[in-house]
Amino acid sequence: MVRRREDEEELINNTPRRHRCRKGAGNPWLQPIYNWYLPFVSLAYTLFVTFVMIFWLDGRSFAVSGTDSADGPKGFTQPEISTLISGCLVLSRTIGTTWQALMTWRCVFILLEKTGLSLQETSMMASWRLPPAYWSFRSRHKFAIAVVLLLAWPAQFVNPLASGSVSWIPSKSIYKHNLGNHTSFATPIASYQYEWFLRFSNVRQNLVKKSAGLASLSTLSHSLNQSSIVSPARRMSLELSQYVNGTAISNATVPFFQIEDFEWVSDLDGLPQGIMKAIKDRTSGFLSISKDPRTEYESPLAQTVIGTSALLKDSVWEPPEPSTTLPHPRKFRGIKYAAIITSRTPNDGRDLNFNCREAKSEFDPLPPPHTMRLLNHPEWNNHSTCYAVAKLHVTAGVVQCSQKFQSRPSLGSGYSTCLLDSSVLTADGSHLEIQDDPLVDEVMAFMPEVQAMGAALALYSNARLQGNLEAYLRNSLIQAYQGTWSALVEFFGEGSDKLVSEYWTPQLVLRAEVEKWRMWGWMGVNLLLVVAGVALIVVQNMCDGKTVNNPVVAALMVDSWDVAKRDVRGLLCNAVDLGKGHGDGTVRVRLEVSNEGDKHYQHPKLVVD
Repeated sequence: MVRRREDEEELINNTPRRHRCRKGAGNPWLQPIYNWYLPFVSLAYTLFVTFVMIFWLDGRSFAVSGTDSADGPKGFTQPEISTLISGCLVLSRTIGTTWQALMTWRCVFILLEKTGLSLQETSMMASWRLPPAYWSFRSRHKFAIAVVLLLAWPAQFVNPLASGSVSWIPSKSIYKHNLGNHTSFATPIASYQYEWFLRFSNVRQNLVKKSAGLASLSTLSHSLNQSSIVSPARRMSLELSQYVNGTAISNATVPFFQIEDFEWVSDLDGLPQGIMKAIKDRTSGFLSISKDPRTEYESPLAQTVIGTSALLKDSVWEPPEPSTTLPHPRKFRGIKYAAIITSRTPNDGRDLNFNCREAKSEFDPLPPPHTMRLLNHPEWNNHSTCYAVAKLHVTAGVVQCSQKFQSRPSLGSGYSTCLLDSSVLTADGSHLEIQDDPLVDEVMAFMPEVQAMGAALALYSNARLQGNLEAYLRNSLIQAYQGTWSALVEFFGEGSDKLVSEYWTPQLVLRAEVEKWRMWGWMGVNLLLVVAGVALIVVQNMCDGKTVNNPVVAALMVDSWDVAKRDVRGLLCNAVDLGKGHGDGTVRVRLEVSNEGDKHYQHPKLVVD
C-alpha cells in the first residue's frame, strides 16, 4: 500500500504540467491608472494640505470653545482645527505608508525577475522596506530600486514638521449683534425734564451727584500714571454694564472735551478780575449751578480736600425762562481757567505773608516757581489753602462714532471708533468730526461742583498724585465734563424715544500663525514619494512581469515547485522563518515570467538561481 502511494506521487511529480491561466479582459486604457493612482493621490493630497495651511489657515482666528451663543460666531473652533490638522496628517501618513508598502513589494518582484534575490534579502526588503544589503552601482536595477526605496523613507518621519508649523496666538475678534433701545447712545433732546432742570434747584443737585458718580466711574476705568491722560471723547452709562469690555457700538453720540493747550499761571496779577474773585470769594456764586444764586452758598473750592479742582468762570449761572426747548447747539473753542488745591497747612499766623512753597503737597514735586505761582488763601483758623491756576485752550462739543464692520469681521478687519470699557464708551476723537452740542454751557457750569464731589469721593490712592499735578487736573476736567454730559442726556431722555443701535461683542480667539518654511519642507519631503513612484514606473516598464497590485495574492500564486524540488537536503521544509533551525536564507531564487500569446500565460515561476 505504501509502495503504491509513492508510485502515484512520483507519477504526479513527473507528469508535465498543463495548467494555464487566462489573461484578464480588463480595459487596457484604465489599467495604468489602476496600477499607478496612489502616487498621484499622494501628490494631490500633499498639495491640498500645504496650500490650505499656508493660504487659508494662516492668519485666521478661531474661538477657543464651542460654547458660543446662538447669534455668536459660527464655524470651527481652535480644538476642532487642531483635530482636523492631526487627522489630515494621519491620512497623509496612511497614504504614504500604503504606497510605500506596495512599492516595496513591486521592487521585490522586479529584483526577483531581473537579478534574483536570496531568501534573506527578500525577507529583509518585504519586512523593512529597505534595499538589499549588498547592492552595487554596476547593477542598474539594484541601484534604481535602492533609490526608489530610500526616497520613500523620509515621508514616514516628516509629519512632526507640519504639526509644529502652527502657532496659536491669543487675540480677539468681534461679532455682530442686534441691540435694543438705549438712551445711552442718543443725542440730547427737548423734553419736560429740561424744564424741571431749569425750574428746580433740587433737580440740579441730584444731577450733580449723578454726574460725580459717572465721572468717578470713568476714573475707575482709567489707569492713571505719570503721563496718562484720558481720552477726550467718552460717555458713561450704567446701562452699558451688561456688555463685556471691548464691545463695539454701531452708532452713538459721545461728549468731547479736549484741552489743546495747558499752561500754569506764573503771574497771578494778570488773571482776569472775575476769575480771581471766583477763587477767593467763597460766596460769589460763580462756581455753582445747583443752588439758588439768590441764597448764600459756599464755593466748591471751599472744600478742604487736597486735589479739589474747578473750571473757573466769572459770572453766576442764570437759568433762562423755563422751557422744553434746548439751547441753540454750538461748539466751544476758547480760553478757560482752572484752579486746584495743592495743599492746606498751618500758616503760623502769617496769613497773606505765608509762602505756599513752604507747604508740603501730595503732588510734590511741583513745577518750579518760575513756571507756576501758587495762590495763598488764608483761612480764619490760621491755616492757608494753596491753589495752582492753569490757563487752558479748550474745545468742547460732541462726536458721532460709527462702525463699518462687516457682518462677521475677522481679526483686524474694519476700524473700531467706539469701544466699551467698564461701562464707559470711548470714541477715537482723532478720526471724528467735532459737532455742535446744545448742552455745552450747562455742562461747563456744572463742572466745578462735580469736580469737588469727585475729589471728595477720592477713588484713587495718594501715590497716584505724586508729581502728577498737571495730569490730575487735566483728567479731573475731562472726566467731569464727560460724566456731567452723560448724566444730563440720560435725564433729559427719560420717557422719550431711544436710539436703536447694533453692537459687536469681542471674544477671546486664537489666531493661527503658520511657519511657511515648515509646510514647504513637509510638502517637499512628501513629494519624494511621487518622485519614487515615477522612478518605479520607469523601472517597471523594463520588466516582463505584470505590475503587482495585490502582493499577497501574487506571492501565493507564484509557482515555487522548482525551488522545493531542488531542496535535496530538505532545508526549506520548515521555512516558517529563516535562520538556524529554519529555512536556509542563503538560497538565491529568480522569478521566471513567460508570456505565451495574448490570452494565456503561465504562473510566474520561482527557480533556484
